[in-house]
Amino acid sequence: MFELQDIIQGNHESLSIHGSLSGVKDLTFHSAQHDGRQCGQYDLFVAISGARVDGHSFIPAIAHVGVAAALCTTLSEDVPNGFLLLL
Repeated sequence: MFELQDIIQGNHESLSIHGSLSGVKDLTFHSAQHDGRQCGQYDLFVAISGARVDGHSFIPAIAHVGVAAALCTTLSEDVPNGFLLLL
């Protein structure tokens, strides 16, 4: 497990957060996954652009099943208000 504050602290100069931080500053992630099928509630999804599949295309789907946030390089549309995008 790790906290959102750990990510912010380690990347404060290069990190851009999109979504509402109200009430989630103490957010604890249970794990980080790059396969959306393995993501659970309070996980961090790491969107990886591969040769065959771009993980960014799965962000809207995983956002609607309770995953807490996505670490990504581009913004994604159609995500719930409470979902965080960490760019």
